[in-house]
Amino acid sequence: MPRPRILDTKIMSKVAKKLRKKDITAVNKMVSSKASRLGISAEAALILLAKEHGIGTSTYQRNLDVTKQAEVRDALPAILVSGRNANHTSGTKTEGVTKSSVSKKTSLKFAIEHLIEDQQLRSRCQDILMASANFDRPINQATLVLEDRIRKPSPLQN
Repeated sequence: MPRPRILDTKIMSKVAKKLRKKDITAVNKMVSSKASRLGISAEAALILLAKEHGIGTSTYQRNLDVTKQAEVRDALPAILVSGRNANHTSGTKTEGVTKSSVSKKTSLKFAIEHLIEDQQLRSRCQDILMASANFDRPINQATLVLEDRIRKPSPLQN
């Protein structure tokens, strides 16, 4: 009996289309390579590959078990750093594992820039999200931004 398909063919097809590949076999090889390179499951690698190419994966990710969701969360800052800051990272290889010379703080900054798309929200919350304590303050600022937008009259109102 063949092994059941674990990877989402819809996401794989979107990645193949984005990369101008004829079929999903090439994407499957890329997913496998990324999974072994990062030491994560194929499902998590597929999500990271799709995110690198701007393809939404939230529904697929939500349906994964908690451990695979954690793999994605843990690997996302490394992917963001390698994608945005490739010329500033010098990987050092130790016992078969590649370690990035980018600090944890820099990885966090790239993750914040990627995940918070709203410019006003990012400018008001980024510095306090990078703090080592008082994590209620970014939530406070985010709700203030929301409150301000709700209070402003819409252009349709007179």
